[in-house]
Amino acid sequence: MSIWQTCNGHQHIKKVVSEVHRACSNQSRLSMSLSDNLDDHNLLEGMVAKSRAISVTGHYLLRSPLPCDSRFGSKFDQPIIYTSESLDGFFTELAYHRFLFSASYASGGDRAVTTGYTSFSIRVVSEQSVDLTQGPFAAFSQDISSPDTYQRSTELGSNMRENGVSMFIFNSSRGDGRNIGFFDSTPFLTKPDKIRNWMCHHEGEAIVFYSQDAEDTFSFCLSDFLVDGVLPLKRNAR
Repeated sequence: MSIWQTCNGHQHIKKVVSEVHRACSNQSRLSMSLSDNLDDHNLLEGMVAKSRAISVTGHYLLRSPLPCDSRFGSKFDQPIIYTSESLDGFFTELAYHRFLFSASYASGGDRAVTTGYTSFSIRVVSEQSVDLTQGPFAAFSQDISSPDTYQRSTELGSNMRENGVSMFIFNSSRGDGRNIGFFDSTPFLTKPDKIRNWMCHHEGEAIVFYSQDAEDTFSFCLSDFLVDGVLPLKRNAR
């Protein structure tokens, strides 16, 4: 029996109002320390910014290609927009994906790459929301947010789509925060707010995001994301 069926998921669809955070890559600000690896770098950024991207109407930041994970969907499904309840949480997810794409697609993983990002927040509301961190779903948190397999979460994503869910909350598998996913852009209420510019410096096993308007920084090491000494790949049920 699926998680959705076990938890009587349709009984837990409710209204949720929240503020979410994410960041978009500034493709025009890409730079590299070694130009002979430009092809690999462009491939990496293309995967980060365009792979299974979804565009929505409104402010230019929302129309920008948004990189999408596949925890709750297969390659055959419409892409999902992922955000976090905090900027720290989103940068944690972004750091993992940069390490993953670098390991998978770039031959020069030790070469330094500096990329510009724009972060923002937005108010969201949906009557068709599910909180996967509360109620009966909490007992399945390790399955829903497993760091090394998406099998049960992919099935859960299909069940939520079939039941008209638009927005869902789940625990991050790479930190203590919570993430919010959207099957469509209807929950977006406002224009992006708290817009800030950042630079991301990625060199070898270290990634640092530092703001251009203050002293804020977020630092990550490859070891932060290892499971049994290995960087987990995204694995779907289908």
